[in-house]
Amino acid sequence: MDGKTRKRLEAKGWTVGNYATILGTPPDEENDIDTRLNLFRAVARARKARGWTQARLAEAMGTGQPRVALMENGDPSTSTDLLLRALYALGLSRREVGDVVAQDFVEVDERGDVRDEYAVRAEPPPVAAPRIVKRRPTCRRTNGDIAAKRSGRVRSKAAKSTARKHTARRTRT
Repeated sequence: MDGKTRKRLEAKGWTVGNYATILGTPPDEENDIDTRLNLFRAVARARKARGWTQARLAEAMGTGQPRVALMENGDPSTSTDLLLRALYALGLSRREVGDVVAQDFVEVDERGDVRDEYAVRAEPPPVAAPRIVKRRPTCRRTNGDIAAKRSGRVRSKAAKSTARKHTARRTRT
């Protein structure tokens, strides 16, 4: 990110830095994150270089294609063991996997520029006001109406009024 963009974002209330400074991660966790990010990218890169589909890699690993897709997209639930299994299934040697782990993490955007800084809002986004839901008034139904609805029968207005009269007579006596 160039200095002009950085100053403009900071003037508007954004915090600018790399992921470690924004999240406040300690150096040992930063190394773990960098290693996992390298492994995520290495799986996608090696699979594409060999011309394999995600389904073919999943079959070679004994897992499903959705798991490979999550793995390539950096899903945090993906274990390091599964990432290593994927790299070995793709034919990488232990030395090549070691080289992947030893690399410094560098993210490159679509244009090929190195992306080492991010911007996040310093203050949390505004909370939306709670939505007020109006309740519909309840209507009175006779037992005949409920039974007719359950059975799928449609009752005429005359039948409904007759049923109401009969229930009213029964309740009076």
